[in-house]
Amino acid sequence: MNRRRFSYLAFAAALAASPLSVAAGDSVLSPAQQAAVDKAIAKLSAEEKKMVAEWPDGKKLAEFFCARAGLAAVKKQERTADRVILGPDDEGVKKFVLTGNTQLSGRGTVRVHGGWKDFAFSCDLDPAKGKVKSFTYKLDAK
Repeated sequence: MNRRRFSYLAFAAALAASPLSVAAGDSVLSPAQQAAVDKAIAKLSAEEKKMVAEWPDGKKLAEFFCARAGLAAVKKQERTADRVILGPDDEGVKKFVLTGNTQLSGRGTVRVHGGWKDFAFSCDLDPAKGKVKSFTYKLDAK
């Protein structure tokens, strides 16, 4: 293998392993993920559609993929869990880290026993199928 080709492959591997920066207007969503997002958006009111149109990809993945998987995962341990909110809050404390279109991680909150508990999460995505592969979390100690 020549040096130029090896350098290109090394660069491509490093880029694939690193969090992806996306220019405004560009999307990292796979065709399957975009189709699932479009299907979910079609069910929204006109006002909600305008709001969702402004969301970055991480927020779309959180709302339309990971939050549902997160609630299911938390309910296995906390049967009274009834709501999960992932990601950025008004104070800017809870942020997302989106790695390409394969993983979303960050902070979230779950409602359990009428109160809210914070947690760290990782949501692994299957871009080819437009589905969540796994959702793991760790509740903060109180």
